[in-house]
Amino acid sequence: LFSSVHVIWSAAQLFCWGGVHHIPSSKEESISIAKMSQHELKERQKQVIEAEQKVQLLKQKVNATRTKADSYNKEGRRSQLTEAELKAVKEGVNCYKSVGRMFVLRPTEELIKEQQEKQNTCEAEVKKALALDDQLTKSLQEAETEFQKMYKQFMEEVRLVQGGGK
Repeated sequence: LFSSVHVIWSAAQLFCWGGVHHIPSSKEESISIAKMSQHELKERQKQVIEAEQKVQLLKQKVNATRTKADSYNKEGRRSQLTEAELKAVKEGVNCYKSVGRMFVLRPTEELIKEQQEKQNTCEAEVKKALALDDQLTKSLQEAETEFQKMYKQFMEEVRLVQGGGK
């Protein structure tokens, strides 16, 4: 989309240098109208580009938040599976916890408790990520709507300048 705005802006910029299509009363008026229109279009273009960048940034944030929620879901699921396996272990069987490159002997009950805590933490993080996702999605929809309005308005202004305000 940026490239189409840029191409249209370039065409409008070139067109403005030659003056607009109306009959000005003097040569100075023709030059001032072209420069004023060019300046206004340049400002509007900056606003459109900023709105587009805001939309892209919000899309990235939404994707990152969803990825984070998925990651916590997977971690919670792994923790559930590990807990189920630990509960299936008979009394008196040695259980080890991985610590870096080592394995440390731990009581089964302690390992089960750690897995339950990890599940609770993951569930809380998923809820926070989903709430943030909802908030960002609403902001994204608003930003997209604003961008579309600004883009349409910019394109109309380009047409008006190219058409001489007709």
